[in-house]
Amino acid sequence: MKSIFRLLVLFYFLIFLISLNNSSDNIIKSIDIIPISNNNNNNNNNNNNNNNNNNNNNNNNNNNNNISTVNTNNNNNNSSINNYNNNNSISNRLKVFIVHGQNNIVREKVSKLVFEMGFEPIILFEKPNNGQTIIEKLEKEISNCKFGIVIMSPDNKAFIKDQINSSDYIEIAYPRLNVIFEFGYLIGKFGRSNVIYLSVPYNGKFENYHLPSDLLGYVWVNYTEDLNELKNEINFGNYIKK
Repeated sequence: MKSIFRLLVLFYFLIFLISLNNSSDNIIKSIDIIPISNNNNNNNNNNNNNNNNNNNNNNNNNNNNNISTVNTNNNNNNSSINNYNNNNSISNRLKVFIVHGQNNIVREKVSKLVFEMGFEPIILFEKPNNGQTIIEKLEKEISNCKFGIVIMSPDNKAFIKDQINSSDYIEIAYPRLNVIFEFGYLIGKFGRSNVIYLSVPYNGKFENYHLPSDLLGYVWVNYTEDLNELKNEINFGNYIKK
């Protein structure tokens, strides 16, 4: 009887062990399966993240390329602006010496026209003295110019003897002496072909407007309010412009 009982106990114990082994196998299998699925998901997520990163990198590269293009365009625009400024800066303009008398209105109009035409007008009294004498200052400023404009205006008045009746005196008008002197200096410096003689009309009788006889054959440009004759002379004359 005891032997039968022992057999039964062993039988049930074996059954218990078998069931225990089966359950442990299932647990191990389930444990093995779960990490695999998680790893796959993680790998997929990582791949997605990598793809997203690649897309972001591509977008960043595209953005960088766009920024580079914009910067290049900005550089081109800046260089164009710089070139424009350089071409129009006063330091790059050709200098034109303007000789004038006491007619300030005509002087200012001529100076403005010369500037608007792309030149730098040089007027002696507007330049610094730097301890120079007048003739030194004149020589220095003229040496930097390419051609000159002489405004001949009847600023002075005087009396001369009448050629018919020597006892009578006739009132005459004539340009200031410094204008005549500088006119001759410009001719000697630039040559007559690079000096424009701008004649301001005299309101009195023409015979009472006196000029040095050496200038009587010099063809002048008539002063007009719109300065068209002077403008045409500068544009179409063979003056040094470069």
